[in-house]
Amino acid sequence: SVSSTGANIQLRRTDTDLGDPTTLTTVLLDIKNNSNADRVLVQVGGATTVFTQVLSTADTTEQSYRIDIADAAWVGIFQFRLRFIIDGGGNLDGNAIEINRIQIVDPATLSLEENTLSSLNLYPNPVKNTLNIESQETISNVEVYDLLGKRVISKNSATSSLDVSTLSNGVYIIKLTSNNGVATKRFIKE
Repeated sequence: SVSSTGANIQLRRTDTDLGDPTTLTTVLLDIKNNSNADRVLVQVGGATTVFTQVLSTADTTEQSYRIDIADAAWVGIFQFRLRFIIDGGGNLDGNAIEINRIQIVDPATLSLEENTLSSLNLYPNPVKNTLNIESQETISNVEVYDLLGKRVISKNSATSSLDVSTLSNGVYIIKLTSNNGVATKRFIKE
């Protein structure tokens, strides 16, 4: 968590050979922005802006952002920078900006896996409170992810139902594990 006044606040990291620039093209950010900063500039290689993300301001709830950037220079000596600003200029108000996740990933890792569990059924879908899980196999681990890849539920026990009442409305991906394999499916919370 950082607080600052002035024209901008920056979070920087200089490193060498982070990885393959042809696959590491997605940045996942979880930010709680209680300040008046209304933009974050994603910069690489010094001050080269590769993406500008609009932020909600004076927001005490965490927001998740998925930023796809094609030409980040992750090899050699590079600098990755997040610069929080006010569009059109002005000074930040000094209130907190909390960054809870910065993750640079291959977007292929966020896709759905091949279903390997037999006779898997989720109902009701869309769901309001309780998602029922029907399978011929015993489910030992359940994880639910939002569409940005953030895990929002994790349960390490045998289960045939899952309480999703605390989730916000939207589309989610559920990952189910048994002794015989893994399956992922989408469901809608309403």
